[in-house]
Amino acid sequence: MLKFSQSVHASGSVARNQIKFANGFMISIVAGTGMYSTMMNDVYYDGEYKTVEVAVIDPSGRFFKTAQWNLNDDDVIGYVDADTLVDIMAYVKALPADYQIALVNEQNAIFERRKAEEANATV
Repeated sequence: MLKFSQSVHASGSVARNQIKFANGFMISIVAGTGMYSTMMNDVYYDGEYKTVEVAVIDPSGRFFKTAQWNLNDDDVIGYVDADTLVDIMAYVKALPADYQIALVNEQNAIFERRKAEEANATV
């Protein structure tokens, strides 16, 4: 379970948090109305979520897509459970502070994943 304090969003109740790491990367965690998240209960807002929406932000403020979690070229990672959130946080914390190196590594990993998916599709 993920628990947040409430904030107000134009489209309804939204929980949000940001964590900035020493390497300059940040993750944005949101849940609620209009977000890729799942409430723990059927209560409109009790601050408890089964899953949340996560975005990885690079040191320059742009979305940073990871090969492991950003599938289908989405900017955000939807329906992230608590265990996966911990994995994403550890991953982002370990990214090299040099943005260009991190970007090249991820682009290479995404390319390799797509190549493997194409190879499996033709089999």
